[in-house]
Amino acid sequence: MASDMLSWLRSTITTDLEAARAADEASPGPWVNTGQYGCGDAWQIHGAPTAESGTEWSEELHDVVPARSGVATAAYEDGGGVWKREAADHIVTHQPRDTIARCEAELRILDLHQPVDGYGRVEYRKLMDPGSVCEVCCFDWDGSRIGKFPCDTLMALATARRLRPGFNAEWVSD
Repeated sequence: MASDMLSWLRSTITTDLEAARAADEASPGPWVNTGQYGCGDAWQIHGAPTAESGTEWSEELHDVVPARSGVATAAYEDGGGVWKREAADHIVTHQPRDTIARCEAELRILDLHQPVDGYGRVEYRKLMDPGSVCEVCCFDWDGSRIGKFPCDTLMALATARRLRPGFNAEWVSD
């Protein structure tokens, strides 16, 4: 059952990572909420300038400058903007570069918890205190079992994705 959870987690996180990388390539960050504009004063989200985004006039600089890439803008082919400021701010907060960093960290956590003989372990590169115990994982420094597998760390990663297809509530029940 734990191996099913680990497999599902790795697949789900990898899918999120691939989607974030594709979004970042399409409209590289940093994404910003550039304010209201257009029909209904929709909130506009733009990424960094790209070769495809062209140029635009800057009132501030009184010159032509590289145009920021459109993420959700007044142009309907870019999504038509976002109708609530809170939603636009949320999109900017969870932009691709932050999702990429989070997914890479979560995959590293999974790498540290590769199952060994049906249990989990943490690979220690350098132990500062040989008598210490990893408080969130399954094994002491000498390999003796001190906790359950999957540990609370892995169950927390799974719980964070509990609304995703394929989630099994039994994975996180005690």
